[in-house]
Amino acid sequence: MKKWKCTVCGYIHTGIEPPEKCPVCGADRSKFVEIIEEKASAQEEKVAAIEDQDGAQERKWRCTVCGYIHTGVEPPEKCPVCGADRSKFVEITEAPEASESTDPISGPTAKPTRKQVFYDRIAEQLVRSHAHPISVHIPNGVAPVAVLFLFMAVVFDSPALELAAFYNMIVVLVAMPVVLFTGYNDWKKRFGGNITSLFLGKMACGAVVTLMALVAVIWRTVNPDIALGSSGNLGYLAAHAVLLGAGAIAGYLGGKLVFNQS
Repeated sequence: MKKWKCTVCGYIHTGIEPPEKCPVCGADRSKFVEIIEEKASAQEEKVAAIEDQDGAQERKWRCTVCGYIHTGVEPPEKCPVCGADRSKFVEITEAPEASESTDPISGPTAKPTRKQVFYDRIAEQLVRSHAHPISVHIPNGVAPVAVLFLFMAVVFDSPALELAAFYNMIVVLVAMPVVLFTGYNDWKKRFGGNITSLFLGKMACGAVVTLMALVAVIWRTVNPDIALGSSGNLGYLAAHAVLLGAGAIAGYLGGKLVFNQS
């Protein structure tokens, strides 16, 4: 039985053909590549024999997306690991000069500016230190508390609980720019900026949470009595409920991406 790997999230599928859509991240079947055993195929052996007979010089090519090394006269039409086309391959030659640097995504680049070097270092460090999973736990943990305090304040007519809910929502709003930036950085660096239904869903949920938090904070600042004793409090409560729902969906999608990888 063949095995297929999703090049976006790493999900492994067993079957004669890849699935129509990845059950984890939603990528279509074109994003799947067959997992090939270490033993070279008969066709590859035949090509290698022909190259040896012709005395062709052995050359090596590196995929700048995933780092796969290909040996042959020319790069392959498509990377067998990540599915990148041949334009993403660069020939491995002598070590680059001191004026060049190697980016893990795009390969060698000539004379990068200090600003580029600094940004790349920060971006890679954010990925290695799991900055997005860490930062996203702040609004994910505080938002339910804010919504709970608000609904309790309405039920028990408690100004103290309502004020606590407002302060917690401010924390959510302040944390969201960090969550969005680190999430975007992970998407570009770890997943190559691929657009799938899973990533679109996460982006949409992040935007909704940020927008609803902004609306709630501004609304409460302009009208301090909006939650208690105001005729418009249903809309205010609805904004909190939508925020909580979007946060829950984002957490579910993130969990699929992390815990269903092989």
